[in-house]
Amino acid sequence: MIEEIETFEQLHTALRELSSLLSESGACEEGVFKSKLIVSELVSNVLQHTAGGSACVSCAVRGERAVLTVRCEPAFLPPQQASCADVYAEGGRGLFLVKSYSETCSVSEDGVIRVEVIIK
Repeated sequence: MIEEIETFEQLHTALRELSSLLSESGACEEGVFKSKLIVSELVSNVLQHTAGGSACVSCAVRGERAVLTVRCEPAFLPPQQASCADVYAEGGRGLFLVKSYSETCSVSEDGVIRVEVIIK
């Protein structure tokens, strides 16, 4: 699955397609939820924090894991540390969730974010 996303409407469509792909691949409900949450948080950050930004999202299923990749234009580099000081905090909560729900999360110098999630 590869989706170009420039609007929140396109994000919702991509999340439905991601859900279908993962379900067809035998992912459990929790794995689908985690994957959708991660993509939603990462792409929402791109759409909110970059002027006219867009994201390219891809997903590949490899065994018991989904490999999710988000590439954005212009590059959006999230902070290195993802901490959530408070349950009501607005800043940092999304990235904290991404790192909490993923097995691995890496960001390349050009802003490509790669996340692995256990889905089975």
